[in-house]
Amino acid sequence: DPKARALVDQRLYFDIGTLYQRFADYFYPQVFGGAPADKEKASKIEDSLKLLDTFLEGQKYVAGPNLTVADLSLIASVSSFEASDIDFKKYPNVKRWYETVRSTAPGYQEANEKGLEAFKGLVNSMLKK
Repeated sequence: DPKARALVDQRLYFDIGTLYQRFADYFYPQVFGGAPADKEKASKIEDSLKLLDTFLEGQKYVAGPNLTVADLSLIASVSSFEASDIDFKKYPNVKRWYETVRSTAPGYQEANEKGLEAFKGLVNSMLKK
């Protein structure tokens, strides 16, 4: 279905070009460069999370009723926020979706959870320096 595929593609572009990009612009200078948190950049992440919350309104997954590659991509990005001070769980649809994907995506623990724990460890060690 071309329309369904286009929606999945749009969500993938949103992930890499907006949500994750804004997270990287905000968080990585802090971790790897010792920069202070930038409120303007944090605000842009909040705008992206509001948009994601809107995408998820009335939807089980980001592109409709079925788990897609867009959910798998976005869950990797959103889970990275757990290593930061960004509270994505204050967005009810994002929080619900996050828990749903964690519990329904095949192989989630092995494919993402282990890497998330390693990322958190790296962030903690870098921020202590």
